Amino acid sequence: MWLPPMGMDVIEKDKLSLEYEQETVENLTDLFMALQKKYGQPVGVGGKRAAFGNSRTVFKIPINPQGFHDNAWEYRNYKNRTAKSFPMARCRIIDIKDIPILVMEHIAPIPYDESPKWADWVDCRQVGKNRKGKIVAFDYA
Repeated sequence: MWLPPMGMDVIEKDKLSLEYEQETVENLTDLFMALQKKYGQPVGVGGKRAAFGNSRTVFKIPINPQGFHDNAWEYRNYKNRTAKSFPMARCRIIDIKDIPILVMEHIAPIPYDESPKWADWVDCRQVGKNRKGKIVAFDYA
Protein backbone atom coordinates (compact mmCIF):
# COMPACT_ATOMS: atom_id res chain seq x y z
CA MET A 1 0.00 0.00 0.00
CA TRP A 2 1.32 3.42 -0.97
CA LEU A 3 1.36 6.00 1.84
CA PRO A 4 2.34 9.66 1.65
CA PRO A 5 5.79 10.67 2.84
CA MET A 6 5.69 13.04 5.79
CA GLY A 7 8.06 15.93 6.06
CA MET A 8 8.46 19.22 7.86
CA ASP A 9 6.83 20.10 11.15
CA VAL A 10 5.33 23.47 10.19
CA ILE A 11 2.84 24.48 7.51
CA GLU A 12 3.07 28.08 6.35
CA LYS A 13 -0.31 29.26 5.10
CA ASP A 14 -1.12 32.90 4.36
CA LYS A 15 1.68 34.12 6.65
CA LEU A 16 0.42 31.96 9.52
CA SER A 17 2.33 29.03 10.94
CA LEU A 18 0.21 26.06 11.92
CA GLU A 19 1.51 23.05 13.79
CA TYR A 20 1.62 19.93 11.67
CA GLU A 21 -0.20 17.91 14.28
CA GLN A 22 -0.37 14.14 14.59
CA GLU A 23 -4.11 14.33 13.88
CA THR A 24 -3.34 15.86 10.47
CA VAL A 25 -0.95 13.01 9.70
CA GLU A 26 -3.58 10.45 10.72
CA ASN A 27 -6.26 12.21 8.64
CA LEU A 28 -3.97 12.25 5.60
CA THR A 29 -3.19 8.57 6.04
CA ASP A 30 -6.90 7.72 6.35
CA LEU A 31 -7.69 9.84 3.31
CA PHE A 32 -4.95 8.21 1.21
CA MET A 33 -6.13 4.75 2.19
CA ALA A 34 -9.74 5.60 1.26
CA LEU A 35 -8.76 7.11 -2.11
CA GLN A 36 -6.43 4.24 -2.87
CA LYS A 37 -9.21 1.75 -2.11
CA LYS A 38 -11.61 3.60 -4.43
CA TYR A 39 -9.24 4.62 -7.27
CA GLY A 40 -6.19 2.34 -6.95
CA GLN A 41 -2.66 3.71 -7.17
CA PRO A 42 -2.23 7.48 -7.58
CA VAL A 43 -2.34 8.71 -11.19
CA GLY A 44 0.54 11.02 -10.34
CA VAL A 45 2.91 11.76 -7.48
CA GLY A 46 5.05 14.88 -7.27
CA GLY A 47 7.26 16.28 -4.57
CA LYS A 48 4.37 18.01 -2.81
CA ARG A 49 1.12 16.33 -3.86
CA ALA A 50 -0.34 13.08 -5.09
CA ALA A 51 -3.29 12.82 -7.46
CA PHE A 52 -6.02 10.22 -7.48
CA GLY A 53 -8.90 10.11 -9.88
CA ASN A 54 -10.67 8.79 -12.92
CA SER A 55 -11.41 9.93 -16.46
CA ARG A 56 -13.53 12.85 -15.21
CA THR A 57 -12.04 14.15 -11.95
CA VAL A 58 -8.67 14.37 -10.21
CA PHE A 59 -8.16 14.83 -6.46
CA LYS A 60 -4.85 16.53 -5.57
CA ILE A 61 -3.83 15.54 -2.04
CA PRO A 62 -1.04 17.33 -0.16
CA ILE A 63 1.75 14.96 0.90
CA ASN A 64 3.75 17.54 2.83
CA PRO A 65 3.25 21.08 4.12
CA GLN A 66 4.16 22.65 0.78
CA GLY A 67 1.37 20.61 -0.84
CA PHE A 68 -1.17 22.41 1.36
CA HIS A 69 0.20 25.71 0.05
CA ASP A 70 0.15 24.51 -3.58
CA ASN A 71 -3.50 23.48 -3.38
CA ALA A 72 -4.46 26.91 -2.02
CA TRP A 73 -2.24 28.71 -4.56
CA GLU A 74 -3.60 26.77 -7.52
CA TYR A 75 -7.21 27.39 -6.47
CA ARG A 76 -6.54 31.12 -5.91
CA ASN A 77 -4.96 31.36 -9.38
CA TYR A 78 -8.03 29.74 -10.94
CA LYS A 79 -10.51 31.78 -8.91
CA ASN A 80 -8.75 35.10 -9.65
CA ARG A 81 -8.00 34.46 -13.33
CA THR A 82 -8.62 37.25 -15.83
CA ALA A 83 -9.06 37.47 -19.58
CA LYS A 84 -5.25 37.82 -19.80
CA SER A 85 -4.60 34.61 -17.81
CA PHE A 86 -3.65 31.44 -19.65
CA PRO A 87 -6.52 28.90 -19.76
CA MET A 88 -6.69 26.80 -16.58
CA ALA A 89 -8.43 23.54 -15.76
CA ARG A 90 -11.57 24.06 -13.68
CA CYS A 91 -11.02 23.35 -10.00
CA ARG A 92 -12.39 23.85 -6.51
CA ILE A 93 -11.36 23.11 -2.93
CA ILE A 94 -13.18 20.64 -0.73
CA ASP A 95 -12.38 19.93 2.89
CA ILE A 96 -12.16 16.30 4.03
CA LYS A 97 -11.12 15.68 7.64
CA ASP A 98 -9.62 19.20 7.77
CA ILE A 99 -7.47 18.48 4.69
CA PRO A 100 -7.96 20.92 1.77
CA ILE A 101 -8.29 18.79 -1.37
CA LEU A 102 -8.03 20.37 -4.81
CA VAL A 103 -10.64 18.80 -7.09
CA MET A 104 -9.87 19.38 -10.76
CA GLU A 105 -11.37 18.32 -14.04
CA HIS A 106 -9.34 15.54 -15.67
CA ILE A 107 -6.99 16.79 -18.39
CA ALA A 108 -5.39 14.54 -21.02
CA PRO A 109 -1.78 15.74 -21.52
CA ILE A 110 -0.76 16.67 -25.05
CA PRO A 111 2.67 16.38 -26.71
CA TYR A 112 5.07 19.31 -26.49
CA ASP A 113 4.83 20.06 -30.21
CA GLU A 114 1.02 20.38 -29.97
CA SER A 115 1.05 22.82 -27.06
CA PRO A 116 0.39 26.53 -27.62
CA LYS A 117 3.00 29.24 -27.08
CA TRP A 118 1.44 30.30 -23.75
CA ALA A 119 2.37 26.86 -22.37
CA ASP A 120 5.91 28.24 -21.96
CA TRP A 121 4.55 30.07 -18.89
CA VAL A 122 3.27 26.86 -17.28
CA ASP A 123 5.57 24.78 -15.07
CA CYS A 124 6.99 21.97 -17.21
CA ARG A 125 4.40 22.81 -19.91
CA GLN A 126 1.79 20.80 -18.03
CA VAL A 127 -1.06 21.41 -20.44
CA GLY A 128 -3.60 19.19 -22.10
CA LYS A 129 -7.16 18.89 -23.35
CA ASN A 130 -10.26 18.80 -21.21
CA ARG A 131 -13.34 16.74 -22.12
CA LYS A 132 -14.51 19.50 -24.48
CA GLY A 133 -11.17 19.55 -26.32
CA LYS A 134 -10.04 22.90 -24.92
CA ILE A 135 -6.30 23.17 -24.16
CA VAL A 136 -5.75 24.23 -20.54
CA ALA A 137 -3.02 24.16 -17.88
CA PHE A 138 -3.51 21.43 -15.30
CA ASP A 139 -0.69 22.21 -12.86
CA TYR A 140 -0.13 25.89 -12.27
CA ALA A 141 0.90 26.02 -8.60
